[in-house]
Amino acid sequence: ATQDKLTSIGYGFFIPIFFLMTGVKLNLRTLLTNPHALALIPVLVVCFIMAKITPMLVFRQRFNGRNAFAGG
Repeated sequence: ATQDKLTSIGYGFFIPIFFLMTGVKLNLRTLLTNPHALALIPVLVVCFIMAKITPMLVFRQRFNGRNAFAGG
């Protein structure tokens, strides 16, 4: 019972605080004015698409297209 309560506190309080504090430290002005960082954005998008397509192709052999896309 104690472990369940501690897990609930961790997921409900500490993890959201971590993501909030990480977002607060992110300086978007500096990121958007840096040409090197702007050049990496398309690379990042392509990597996200490749990471989605690879498992989708594997799941498509077993599931329909919509479920494969969701699972990817």
